[in-house]
Amino acid sequence: MNILKPEPESRAPLTYRALVFTAAIPAFLYTALRALRDGGRRYLRQRYAYGLPTGLKGRVCLHCCSVGEVRAALPLARKLLEDGQPLFISVGTPTGRRMARTLLADIPCIYFPLDHVSVVRRWLKRLHPEAMLIMETELWPNFFGVACRMGIPMALINARLSRRTENSPVPLRPALRQAAQQLRCILARSEKDAARFAALGAPTDKIENLGNIKYATVAEDVPDTAPIQCPYVLAASTHGDEERLIAQLWQTFDSKDHLLVLMPRYPDRAPEIVKILESMNLKVGLHSRDKQPRPDDQVYLADTLGEALWWMRHASFVFVGGSLVERGGHNVLEPATLGKACVVGPHTEHFEAEVRALQDDGGLRQVEDLGELGQIFSRWLEHPDEAERIGVRAQIHVRNRNQLVKRYVETLRHYSVLN
Repeated sequence: MNILKPEPESRAPLTYRALVFTAAIPAFLYTALRALRDGGRRYLRQRYAYGLPTGLKGRVCLHCCSVGEVRAALPLARKLLEDGQPLFISVGTPTGRRMARTLLADIPCIYFPLDHVSVVRRWLKRLHPEAMLIMETELWPNFFGVACRMGIPMALINARLSRRTENSPVPLRPALRQAAQQLRCILARSEKDAARFAALGAPTDKIENLGNIKYATVAEDVPDTAPIQCPYVLAASTHGDEERLIAQLWQTFDSKDHLLVLMPRYPDRAPEIVKILESMNLKVGLHSRDKQPRPDDQVYLADTLGEALWWMRHASFVFVGGSLVERGGHNVLEPATLGKACVVGPHTEHFEAEVRALQDDGGLRQVEDLGELGQIFSRWLEHPDEAERIGVRAQIHVRNRNQLVKRYVETLRHYSVLN
């Protein structure tokens, strides 16, 4: 006798709904402030499901919270377009939208709604996507509940569970567990992430470890001409305090033949970074303003969006930020794809498996502190052939794993998320 599994409850638990109701005014104030700062009227209206475009019904929605998810989704989006699948992209931040408009300009892009039931219902009724492909960490109980009632299949792509979500307050856990249960499938990027979703309460028969889709980073469109006409070392995706630390370190080197290029994770921090560096008596250039370094520039800020791979490709070697400070690190697979030696700090929790695998194959160096980072910088500046060998090993490591997009699409079809 076949016993059908009961469908998961579609309405978010009362405790979560009460928390969302309580937070409604602070959420509006934050959204309005962000709209005034950099999102504009479109951000405020679309977060509340107003001013949405027409003609998107029946498309698959690829949801990317912000910059990192948009970049990670690029190869999947291209594959789906090649297969004739109409798409639109949803994002949660203005920087994510700018990145999407830069990298995926031919695909409509809108803002994802705040997780209020009435807002979500209005957004989904207006757009009614054929399916929701949600990148990485997004679990929204009210959105998932409404989508489930409307029969919209949902899948989590390159799924990872952050420590903050894993250790969420006890009243939130039933809502997160229920949201995970409403997904058709959870395609995890590592065994550890798959285990975390199982521990959260997601059905194990819906969880598969496919590997990190960021191994499929698209690099063929990177220009052959360097962004600046001098040798440089790139510190990419840096966060607050990292720019100061790395600039201080750079001041200790006699590296007149190389320039230090800082690429902050959020380019709108450039004015703040310039003030910090100028207080250190450093001459600072801005790519958005100067286009090329001035003769006396000691540090140069690559304060533009959508150009990370371009800067990485032509760097002598790359430091990937968010790792000297406790931000969990960023995508080490991008420089590896381009055959660049990469060094990271001790905080790489978001890319733990990839850092370890690249290290095991000799394609990356990890340091414990600023002193060790200085030793690596000094060695690679003096022995560029060593950095080149590490970059070659990194590129081989990535090429051996670059069939992931095809596997993701095949698995989504297996679970009837895609036709």
